[in-house]
Amino acid sequence: MSAEDRGISHVSETNQTLVDLFDELAGRLQAGESVDLEHYPREHPECADSLRQLLPTLEAMVELGRSRAADGSSCARPARPATAELEPGVLGDFRILRQIGRGGMGVVYEAEQISLRRRVALKILPFAAVLDPRQLQRFKNEAQAAAVLHHTNIVPVHAVGCDRGVHYYAMQYIEGQTLAQVIAELREFSDSKPKQEPGQKPLSQATRLFIEPADAAPCEPVALGERDLESPLPAGNVAAPHALPEERQSQPIRPPAERRVLDTQRSVHPDVSSTIPTGGRAFFRAVASVGIQAAEAMDHAHQMGVVHRDVKPSNLMIDSHGQLWITDFGLAMTQHDPGLTMTGDLLGTLRYMSPEQMEGNRRILDHHTDVYSLGVTLYELLTLEQPFGNDDRPRVMQQIIEGDYRQPRAIAPSIPKDLETIVLKAMATDAKSRYATAQELADDLRRFVACRPIQAKAPRATDRMAKWMRRHVWSMVVSGVMMLILLIVLAVATVMILMQNSRTEAARKDALLAAAEADQERAAADYSRRQSQILSTNLALNRGLALCGAGELGQGLLWLGRALEVAPADALELRAAIRKNLAGWGRQVVQLQSMLEGPGDADLAKLAFSPNGDAVLAADSEGSVFQAKLPTSGPLAAPSWREVNAAPPYFSSDARLLVTSCAEGILELGDHEEPTTRQRLPYPHKTFPAAAALSPDGRTAMVTTPTCYQLWNMETGKKKAEAGSQGGEILGFTPDGRRVFTAENDRLWLWDAATGQPSGGPIGEDGSATYSVTFDSASRKALIGKVYRAQLWDAATGQPFGRLLRHGSAVRCCDFGPDGARLLTGCDDQTARLWDTASQNPLGQPLLHSGPVLAVRFRPGGRSFLTGAPDSPARLWQVPLGPAGRFRLDHPAVIEVITFSADGKTLLTACRDQSIRLWDAETGKRIGEPIAHPTAVRDAAFRPDGKMFATAGADGRILLWNTASAATIRRCDPLPFPVDALRFAPDGKSLFGVELWHVYCWDAETLACRGSGATAGSSLKAAVFSRDGRMLLTGWDDGTIRRYDATTQQIHIEPMRHAPRTLVSVGFSSDGAQIMTSFKDGTVWLWDVSTGERVGELLRNQREPREVVFSPDGRTCVASYGDGIARFVDLLTGRPLGAPLEHNGPASLMAFSSDGRRLATRDRNIDNVWVQPTPTPMEGEDRRIVLWTQVVTGLELDAAGSIEVLSAKTWQDRRGYLEAFGGSPRL
Repeated sequence: MSAEDRGISHVSETNQTLVDLFDELAGRLQAGESVDLEHYPREHPECADSLRQLLPTLEAMVELGRSRAADGSSCARPARPATAELEPGVLGDFRILRQIGRGGMGVVYEAEQISLRRRVALKILPFAAVLDPRQLQRFKNEAQAAAVLHHTNIVPVHAVGCDRGVHYYAMQYIEGQTLAQVIAELREFSDSKPKQEPGQKPLSQATRLFIEPADAAPCEPVALGERDLESPLPAGNVAAPHALPEERQSQPIRPPAERRVLDTQRSVHPDVSSTIPTGGRAFFRAVASVGIQAAEAMDHAHQMGVVHRDVKPSNLMIDSHGQLWITDFGLAMTQHDPGLTMTGDLLGTLRYMSPEQMEGNRRILDHHTDVYSLGVTLYELLTLEQPFGNDDRPRVMQQIIEGDYRQPRAIAPSIPKDLETIVLKAMATDAKSRYATAQELADDLRRFVACRPIQAKAPRATDRMAKWMRRHVWSMVVSGVMMLILLIVLAVATVMILMQNSRTEAARKDALLAAAEADQERAAADYSRRQSQILSTNLALNRGLALCGAGELGQGLLWLGRALEVAPADALELRAAIRKNLAGWGRQVVQLQSMLEGPGDADLAKLAFSPNGDAVLAADSEGSVFQAKLPTSGPLAAPSWREVNAAPPYFSSDARLLVTSCAEGILELGDHEEPTTRQRLPYPHKTFPAAAALSPDGRTAMVTTPTCYQLWNMETGKKKAEAGSQGGEILGFTPDGRRVFTAENDRLWLWDAATGQPSGGPIGEDGSATYSVTFDSASRKALIGKVYRAQLWDAATGQPFGRLLRHGSAVRCCDFGPDGARLLTGCDDQTARLWDTASQNPLGQPLLHSGPVLAVRFRPGGRSFLTGAPDSPARLWQVPLGPAGRFRLDHPAVIEVITFSADGKTLLTACRDQSIRLWDAETGKRIGEPIAHPTAVRDAAFRPDGKMFATAGADGRILLWNTASAATIRRCDPLPFPVDALRFAPDGKSLFGVELWHVYCWDAETLACRGSGATAGSSLKAAVFSRDGRMLLTGWDDGTIRRYDATTQQIHIEPMRHAPRTLVSVGFSSDGAQIMTSFKDGTVWLWDVSTGERVGELLRNQREPREVVFSPDGRTCVASYGDGIARFVDLLTGRPLGAPLEHNGPASLMAFSSDGRRLATRDRNIDNVWVQPTPTPMEGEDRRIVLWTQVVTGLELDAAGSIEVLSAKTWQDRRGYLEAFGGSPRL
């Protein structure tokens, strides 16, 4: 036992000198030297008295040395000189054989008792301990304590003695292993490799006792749990006992992670095939058996008043018979202890001391300390790990006092919970919490072995917490103080944070409130801005539509463009309506194509086209002639013909020859392409002619004089005749060249071009001055311009006809189109107008200029024309495009039925002459020959696949026809009343017919009747299917709206609420969830399909329609009126779409194609059908469309809404911008 493991009081300096001298003497004796005992007292007078007292002992040692020299015996293990150990020899009645162990309280030898010839273990007190009286007394107490104990598990003492100053006592020799050696071998076994290495030491018999019996080989000892546990461990063949070096007992233990005790798949010894069975029941029973024997032996000692105080594995032995023995009572405390242990002494092995033993308080030491040490021993045997394995001595002491160790099951989870509980109770830090006696510990171990409930209880979580707190009192105090400080800091910080949070929250709420208010203000501003945009859009749209409806298409297009600019991006329906109107009205506008500027300040007073129309001729007021090739735009070329101070020239009909008068009064004739060819005619008057004209063939010229008009032969240069009694500035030839006309005041006179005699007139005599005259190509009609008006006159009768063409001022110029279908006028109000000759209605918009329009001229072909005004460029215009794709289908009789095929490509019409015609709806061409019908056709319908169509005759029969062959397939028996409406179901399987009193359903293939139902008994106005085909909707003249369930064989009739107004038509909304009804007062109402309740109104205060039809998508309707006008109306915005559709009377029998792309209408009582496409939105960017409105009108709308005429340069720039956007949008 080392000085680290035992608490030994320090000897004085003198005693240390004696120890050194004793070691020196022992060394010399061991070396066989001759020793003079009197030499040492003389050399060391300070300890001479002590040396003389020890002379008997020294003499005995000398004698033993001589005995050894004489016998020639050798020591099995030579003693170290420093410890002055006895060499083999004789001590009293004992012959020393070998040293088998050592410790702080003595050295143990194997010896033979000479008198009884038995082997004993002889324990001798070391020489150093002899010098300390307390150590000597402890040695004696150990022998006495062991001697009074008689127990099967306590090593008995045979003799006590002192020979020649050497104190000793003899005890029973135990042949076996200490528990420390067993634990060390188990550790070595668990750390060994799977296969035995050369030279590896086999396991001892004592260690094998802890191996599973089934796994042990070649010997198979009885399992520990299979015999009476009150007897010792089973015996077996064991190797010769050997001492485990002391340093092996204290070497550090590897951590659990490095040990593989529970690995049952390894074999490390030739006689053991498995590892330590710490996961098996037998091993734990063996551990419990060891604990039972040790506890009962300790309990015996305690009953005898002996406390061991040094229970540990090295003081527990297992002999060759498997019996446990407790040894080494050197630190035992007895009731007769004379006070050898002083308060503050630490006696015992440090790692196995109890907490109270560690504190050095002898008064509280009792048998509980042995219970604790035995618990630590069992802990180490179970886990092969010391609970306090730290190498730092102060740290180990702190751990013991605080009970700071790992739970056994945390190291080895296979340890039974009950066994762990027993060990932990024995190791309780508080002595009162341990077993009251060692016998109670043994009893609980027996209960564990017997699989009975143990008395010990596992520590609760609260107990462990309390224990931990007791172990760390100062830590708890410091932690508590720190926690208190932290709580205070946290409290202060919390208050500050709460205050700051409160301020932050208040600020956040203020910010949120401000943000909410800002959002509300922004939302309100956005709403106001959007409403303002909507209002501005509606105002601009309404104004544009009003202007377009009033004929001011140019200004109307500008306002429609303004509406598109200001319309919100998300107002999709409104924007679509604007674009549709732009596309519709855009085809009605007269479009500006070019601007032709004269050089300098030239006023273009006369305009003409070349014969083929590819060049423009213009003459200014000074007689200069300019020309330009078309298409062009910009300045005209330099003058090709000029005369100073000449009157404006007069062009021939082919625009090659011209006449004029100059200052000298000479009439000149020239070819504008050959300006050198000229002819001067004599003129007898002093003043030059005010005007001149040239016949269409260029052979005759007419000039005005102060007193008359003169006719000159241009070939001979001679005057032919005179006409009239006074001259004037208005004169000319009729297009046929046979007559000339002159205007005097309010009358127009016609003269014979050959004789100068009157040929007709007066014409236009109405009391107002005449400003312009033109004749049609046949010379039968004259258009005369006067103040505020122009009018057509019959040249033969001299009578006006048609309506007045209203203007804002005097009509200065006019022209007939080449085909006579259009008229052109120019007025002092700075406008030019295009007119339809037949209806005398204006075409397009008034054409604004920056001055009075003095010249207008149609281009050959009549599709474009020129206008000119002073100080303004000449403008080339294109006549309106008109409705795109509109055509007329002529019939020999009044049309009774109009219907489209499902794909919209075929149109069926039926006439009163009992004939049916099929038409190509895209080209207007008839398909095949007319189909004869047996009777007048009341209605017809195509099957959805278009392969068949059905007709309803006036005789009440229903006929099925093959579309391709126009042959009758089937017919049904006559009904009581003729069917007014035929409709195929969308799936094509059923055919429905509606007559005055019934609704019928037939099979679409066989015409077999599937069912019928009653009707309203009044005139049918409309019948339409829902998109899903589940409902047939009918509207009746009495205002009743009825829904028919078309999904069942039996038709169910569900009358809706009666409308209080006269019904015109019915239809479904775009989503199919609502029903639309139109009434005579021009309103359109919405009804819920499922409930039949009125839910809204689409149109209000419209003109009273004669007929209304809804588009298949429910977004558009067409209303016809009594004046022959039909209008497309957008149901989502209530706005009309595009220009009116003109008819020769109220439009009727209107029908949409199933795709809604075309509309067919009939003039009432007229034998023709109009087919036109439905409005589509104009495509392109908003800016592109606005630029287009400016370019085609030559106008712009400023921010204040005023109309400005574009200059030539500005117009050119705008057209360039438009080209950059991709050109004009498609109309």
